[in-house]
Amino acid sequence: MSEYITKSLNNFESAELLFNNEKYSSSIHCVYYSTYQIILYILKYKLNNEWDSFQERKYAESLNSKNFKEDSHNLTISFIKENITTTNETFGRLFDSKIGILKRYRHTADYKEDAIDTKTATISLNLSRTINDELIKHFAL
Repeated sequence: MSEYITKSLNNFESAELLFNNEKYSSSIHCVYYSTYQIILYILKYKLNNEWDSFQERKYAESLNSKNFKEDSHNLTISFIKENITTTNETFGRLFDSKIGILKRYRHTADYKEDAIDTKTATISLNLSRTINDELIKHFAL
């Protein structure tokens, strides 16, 4: 089994343990990375050539823009969305929406002083589980 998949499964299991112990911020952090590690697996083992071309295109764009700055997570997520959308536009839009919400919750959990409640943590766990399952199905993992 790929180490990315192992890490993804371990992070999701850790998130559930943290959630059950009311460590909601840490739980959200773990589910986000569970999903992100599946994305990294897809990039390496399913879309490696397309990913390389995408990175080259983004690099060329960055040379032509003084203000261009895109972090690695946004870059990988936008690539996966673009790839999904070419074969399933509806899933592409849903993926973009769901991962956006999960990423915002993770950002709040990691970088804001805001308290994370049970509802937000539950939504995050469910979003991650759904996204992971949909990615597994879409990319036949």
